[in-house]
Amino acid sequence: MHFGRVSKKTRLLWPQVRIYEPTKKGPKPLLLND
Repeated sequence: MHFGRVSKKTRLLWPQVRIYEPTKKGPKPLLLND
């Protein structure tokens, strides 16, 4: 699944959701933890 924007509810359920930020070199794995 691709998460462009993660809601607060989702962030509460999954404090660390692995998303991929599209870059020129390719998708970059990110870890939401804020």
